Amino acid sequence: MKKTKTIVGITALAAVIALIASCAIFGGEGGGFKFPSFGTKPCEPNEHEWLRDGKKRYDLTDDRKQHFEICWKCEEEKPGTRAAHSGNPCSVCFYDSTPPAWGDSGPACFAAGTTILMADNTLKNIETVKEGDWVQSYDFETSQLTVSRVTNLVSVLHTDLVRLTFANGSEIVTTTDHPFRIERTMLTAAYPSSPSFGRGAWAAVNAERANTLYHQTAEVAELKTGEKVFMPQYNTFVEMVGLEVIPALQMTYTIDLSQNDNFIANGMSVKTEVVK
Repeated sequence: MKKTKTIVGITALAAVIALIASCAIFGGEGGGFKFPSFGTKPCEPNEHEWLRDGKKRYDLTDDRKQHFEICWKCEEEKPGTRAAHSGNPCSVCFYDSTPPAWGDSGPACFAAGTTILMADNTLKNIETVKEGDWVQSYDFETSQLTVSRVTNLVSVLHTDLVRLTFANGSEIVTTTDHPFRIERTMLTAAYPSSPSFGRGAWAAVNAERANTLYHQTAEVAELKTGEKVFMPQYNTFVEMVGLEVIPALQMTYTIDLSQNDNFIANGMSVKTEVVK
C-alpha cells in the first residue's frame, strides 16, 4: 500500500511539473498562458519591468479583441492598458475594431502586382507607377479612351481586402470600398443629374463606406457576384463570379490623376477616390 501511495504521489508531482513547463512554453510574449507565480512576490510599484530590450509584453484575450500590458518580472497588469483596440489596425495584433468596423483608414486601394494600362498601351504594376506617368482612362461622356497624367502614387496599409474573380479567368485584389464601373444603371433621387445616369454606375463591395468616406458625383451601388464590370479596352463587360476575403495586413496602392475620375486596373475600369 505504501508503495502504491508513493507511485501516486510521484505521478501527481510529475503532472504538476508538466503543467508548469507547458505554461512556461506557451507563456511568451503575447501568449494566452502565464507562468504560474507560485509564491512569487509581486513587484513593488517602482520595480515593475514594463520594457525589456525596448519591447513591451502583452496578454491577449481569447477573442483577441482586448489586450493589456504586463510586467516581464511578475506579470502584473499595467494600469490603464486594458482596452479595446484603437489602432487602424491594432499595433499589437493587427485586429481592427474601429467602429464602424469597415477596415482601415486611407484611400481605397489595390494590392501590389495590380497592372495599370499606360498611355502607350503597356502594362505597369501599380506600385511602380510614379508621378508624371501617363495612364489610360475612359471618358464616359464621349465613350472614348483618353489619357491622364498621374499626380500622385498613394500607398496605404490595409486589411479590408477582397479578391474578386471574373468569368474570363481574371482577378483583382482590392479594398472593399473601391468602386468599379458596372453595367447596371443607378436611377436614384439622390443624384438626379449624375453623369452615370443611363450609362452604367459605380459599385463597390462596401458601398456604404464608399459613399460615406469619399467624394462622389454619383451614388455608389453594391458590387456583388453576378454584376458585370466594364473593360474599356474591349468596350465590353465581364461578369464577377467570386469574392474571397483576405484579412492579412498588406501594403496597397492607388493613383491620383490630373483629369478624369478613373483608370484601368487589371483590364477593368476603376474609380479614383478622394477622401472627404
